[in-house]
Amino acid sequence: MNLTTNAARAGTDCKLSKGDHPFIAQDSYISYGDALEITPTKAKNLEELIEKKFIHTHAPIEEKYVTKICAAAMTSKAFQVRLRRYL
Repeated sequence: MNLTTNAARAGTDCKLSKGDHPFIAQDSYISYGDALEITPTKAKNLEELIEKKFIHTHAPIEEKYVTKICAAAMTSKAFQVRLRRYL
């Protein structure tokens, strides 16, 4: 999943607003169609990219928003059914 301001691309299954997280500056939407299963190899690659500063991390999001994101994923037509087991 990723976060985008493009509601037409992501759909409006889950909207987050300015103030929900310091990174969010305007209405944004979870793009469930972009969700990927991360294998151990992919996880290692991501960790290396973070260490090399190619990927920048942000502060964790509050649990209430994680709950909101997961609940919307369970009903989103864009979220792959096989990935629901991770929620």
